[in-house]
Amino acid sequence: MQSDMDRHKATIWDHLALLLKWRKLVIVFMTLMAISSVTYSIMVKKWYFSDARILPPPATMMSLGGMLPNLDLGLLGDMTGMDTESKLIVAVLESRRMMDKVIDKFEWSKVYKYNYKEKAYKHYMKNVIWEISEEGSFYIRVNDIAPQRAAETINYIVDELAAEYNNITVAQARSQRMFIEKRLNQNLEDLKNAEDRMEAFQSETGAIALEDQLRSTIQAIATIKTEQILADVQLEVFEKTLPENSSMVIQAREQSRALAAQVNKLIRKSDEKVPSVLIGLDIAPQIGVEYWRLFREIELQAKILEFLLPQYEQAKISELKEKGDLYILDSGVIPEKKFKPKRALIVLAWMFISFVFLYMYIAFIEWLHRLKDIDQNRYELVNGVLKGLLPANLFNWSKPDDSSGDKR
Repeated sequence: MQSDMDRHKATIWDHLALLLKWRKLVIVFMTLMAISSVTYSIMVKKWYFSDARILPPPATMMSLGGMLPNLDLGLLGDMTGMDTESKLIVAVLESRRMMDKVIDKFEWSKVYKYNYKEKAYKHYMKNVIWEISEEGSFYIRVNDIAPQRAAETINYIVDELAAEYNNITVAQARSQRMFIEKRLNQNLEDLKNAEDRMEAFQSETGAIALEDQLRSTIQAIATIKTEQILADVQLEVFEKTLPENSSMVIQAREQSRALAAQVNKLIRKSDEKVPSVLIGLDIAPQIGVEYWRLFREIELQAKILEFLLPQYEQAKISELKEKGDLYILDSGVIPEKKFKPKRALIVLAWMFISFVFLYMYIAFIEWLHRLKDIDQNRYELVNGVLKGLLPANLFNWSKPDDSSGDKR
């Protein structure tokens, strides 16, 4: 059977009555908590922030974005969707070099009493905050307990960031120019070698305009061959109708032999030591293959030269004008108001938590008193447990009983 205490359900009036009963304790305790919370909120360090806004230069063909379109900086975190210019800014901001400069410049280890550099690094990562707007501008903010130092720190970071960004972009433009220049010099050398080989080949073979020369050779052979056939027919007629020693027969025979020798000479030009304008048919395939191979090499090197020359000129111009300047839209200014701590929030939270614990204590005491009147056995049991939880009993701080002394 449940006791009256177990069956009773407390109402809001019961709670109010309980607070009224313990009003002195409530007033004194809450007053002390209010004073302590206000004191804490006043004594706790005030934090200020100063911010700046910068805009990376627009990406051009020869800028860092155009030269390194697939730069991977994944170790810096998730930067999906950021262009190369923005990734470079983030890389500089989160570099150990930048951290060391800021920490040493403003003596953070001394100001914040950090014994190890790693703690100063964590302070940097926590209090130097950046984000990118939809328009592409960079918002950078520095939190500090001193408003003057907050403004100086953000401006120093922006200046160092601009300098590092400029150094990287200029170095990259120079590297791009040197790479193109090296490739251009190699191309010019390859083109000259190909032209020299073509010149030597033409001097050796006489192949100047191969197609026209072969066409002329074939036409010449066809003409002479036709004349040879007509001469042979005439010789055959003269041999049948005239005496063998006739001057006309001898002349026709010599003409036929000369024409045959001329045809054979056009076909077998490889026997000649001095190159001719006409290309012999016996060496035409070899000459044709070598000629087109050399011609193709010259055409290839010329196409490469046609591509590299504008790139090289543009790289030289970019090296001269490339400064990679960041546009500083807003510089850091000395903040007039702190952004934390929120004193009202601290006091309210402190008061609320204190009231909850106080009410739990009062309710427990009231329950213990009622338990004593209703169920003495349970009260003794609970009271014994509470006494056992006292530090003196829990850790055996009490002195040993002398009555249980030496027994002989």
